[in-house]
This record gives sequence, C-alpha cells and structure tokens, in this order.
Amino acid sequence: MKNKYSIIALFVAVTIFLSLVVEAKSPKFILDGEELSSEFIKVVNGRTLISARFISDYFGDRVSWDNNQKILDIYNNSAHVILKVNNRIALINNKPVPLDVQPALVDGQVMVPLRFLTKLYGGILAWDGQSKSINYHKNMINDVSFKNFNQISQVIIDMDSLSKYNLKLYHQPTRLVLDIKDVGLDLLKNLIPVNNNIIEQVRVSQYDFDPAVVRIAVDINAMSSYYLVEEDSRLILNIRNNLQVATSSIISKPKVKEELKLSRNKIVIDAGHGGHDPGAIGPMGVREKDVNLKIAQKVNSLLR
Repeated sequence: MKNKYSIIALFVAVTIFLSLVVEAKSPKFILDGEELSSEFIKVVNGRTLISARFISDYFGDRVSWDNNQKILDIYNNSAHVILKVNNRIALINNKPVPLDVQPALVDGQVMVPLRFLTKLYGGILAWDGQSKSINYHKNMINDVSFKNFNQISQVIIDMDSLSKYNLKLYHQPTRLVLDIKDVGLDLLKNLIPVNNNIIEQVRVSQYDFDPAVVRIAVDINAMSSYYLVEEDSRLILNIRNNLQVATSSIISKPKVKEELKLSRNKIVIDAGHGGHDPGAIGPMGVREKDVNLKIAQKVNSLLR
C-alpha cells in the first residue's frame, strides 16, 4: 500500500513538473489583441524574457549587437538604449535604469526583460491566468498637432489610449507643461513652431523612462485661461486669449490694442483686512492681513 501511494505521489509530481516546463517554454504572447509567435518569448528561472529581434520587427527600432562585449544597442527617435548581458542596469540616454532581471543569451538569441518594453513604449503588461497568456498593450503618442481659432488655440495629442496625466502652469517664461504617464513617443518632431498670438511653440520629449513619461511643453505668447478635454484617445489642450480680461492673473506678454489707452485709467489693488482686522490666523500665528499686504506690494511693483 505504501508503494502504491508513493507511485501516485511521484506520478502527480512528474505531471505538475511537465506542465510547468511546457508552460515555461511556450507561453502565449498577445500584443494589442494579436497573438504572436511564442518563439519571441522565453521563461528563465521564472522570469519572462523577449527577443531583441521582436523589438526590431514590431517597433521598427534599430538594434545592434556586439558579440565581443555582449552589448545590445537599441536606437529610436527618442532614445539610445544600452543593455549588457548579465547586467541589471540599462543605460537610456546615458541615464541608469534598473531592470527586474538581467538580459541573457538563450538558445543563441539575445533576450531582454519583457517588462523593459513598458519603459520604452509605455502601456500595460499583464498575465491572464485563464488563457495562460501574456498580454501587452503598448501606448504611444502618435501625433501632436494644433488648431487655431478666433480666440482659442488647441494643442491636440493623439495616442493609442488615454493615460494618467498632470498639467501645470509655470511663469517666467509662461508655459503649460503636460506630463503623460506610461506612454512612449513615436514622433520625429520634438519642436513644433506655432508663432500665433497665443502659442509661441510646442516642445515634445520623452521626459522619463522609469516609468515612461512624455512631456509636452507649450510656450505661451498671451493667455487668459486654459482647460483640457479628453476625447476618445486624444487629449485636447484649449488655450484662450481674451484681451478684454484685464484682471486675469495668467496673462503673459499681452499685446494691448492702442485704443485701450490704459495709461488714462487706474488699477486699484485692494489687499483686504488690515488695521484692527487681522483676517484668518494660521496654526503658526501667521496673519492673513500680513500675507495679503506683501502680495499687494509685489503686484504693485510688477505692474509699475
């Protein structure tokens, strides 16, 4: 009886081992919904690697292999990548980027960590336990263009799919900076001259690779307000220049019409509170009237 159970246990162990080996050798790889050949994928010590040839074939990047130094170079419009076999640090535009697993030579192929794709091309990488497949949805910015209307200019960012973003306004010089996360850049132009009464130029760059971040900086000539709209897989940055809005705090380099004759008018700066009325008092004892007064004095100085 003891031998019987030993044989059953051995059979179960062998079955599990063989199933793991088969799974490790031939996982399904699905790119943007299309199943690709499993020859590109290898599982080594439980970590998934992808052939450098895949990067060349499917993304069109130039790939160069130095067999003596065991170094792989990848070139695209935004980056120069240096990967070395058995080294867990990649260089992307001379910046060190850690890898979850080191590149390796497997069956004569140069293999790089599968997760490295998201650093270059953005997107989402996931394992589907039901279908036993690796799914990768890349996310690239395919185009940045602009449209100009009467009092509004639009910067249109077209990508594979919407992703998280952060928009900030900066001064001196005035510019809007849009950071889009988990996206790669597939653009030839990094500088788009506009030169209308609202936008001077648009600058596009792959700002970071860990994770992938594309930065779009819009240099402003004059502006009274701005807002961002999501439309399918596009982001549309609307920038308004209404010259009649003379009280806006974000007008930059306004081109004032001659007939306005502002020199004949007064601008009154009301700091609010003061005297016996301190306004709100902060937890550290800072009084609102003191802060307001300093801001008003600074505004007065800037206006003069």
